[in-house]
Amino acid sequence: MSGAAGIPVRAVVFDLDGTLADTERLSDRAWAEVLARRGYTATPEDFAALVGRPVAANLAHFAARVELGDPVGFRAEVRAAFLGLVAVDLRLHDDAVGALRTLAGEGVAVGVATSSTREHADRVLAAGGLTGVVAAVVAAEDVARHKPDPAPYREAMRRLGVAADRAAAVEDTSVGAASARAAGAWTVAVRRAHATPDLADHADVVVEVLDAAVLRHRPARGPA
Repeated sequence: MSGAAGIPVRAVVFDLDGTLADTERLSDRAWAEVLARRGYTATPEDFAALVGRPVAANLAHFAARVELGDPVGFRAEVRAAFLGLVAVDLRLHDDAVGALRTLAGEGVAVGVATSSTREHADRVLAAGGLTGVVAAVVAAEDVARHKPDPAPYREAMRRLGVAADRAAAVEDTSVGAASARAAGAWTVAVRRAHATPDLADHADVVVEVLDAAVLRHRPARGPA
């Protein structure tokens, strides 16, 4: 929507992986490499079912399909593979980074709500030069319940000191959009390559390219 009418947004909470950073493809590659060592070929359907979910959900999904061995060791292998890929191929999405910087420059509080670890979030934000721009980060360690539960977004809004009816969220998955919308945020979904067909069912607006204009105001009645 345009910024011509509606309630001014005071805070915007961004998802991290897939929304700000093009890391979903790296994560999928890391998991696929480690699973292949155990004789399992991960499918696009596997990864589509896990987009936006925390690591524990991934572990449970694949443990039901192949013997993973020691879960601590398995997770360490995946992490090592992922970090190796990040070291050489981490990219941020210019549209989301640009929107975040524009909003912050206008005095809108910006935060991040992610199902990934704080260590990973800090690494991505540092790579994008956003460490000093993002006012609050809610990572996997910070909440007991994860997306699609609204807890991550509720906590992010609490830390930003903004009520849900003055907040917006940016997501790229149906799981994340459901979380943000349930928390009461005006939810904008940006369609990335891994988007599932039901994305529009969980967001208030779906855009192909993110722009700050769609986040400055929300309808007076809030989400449907």
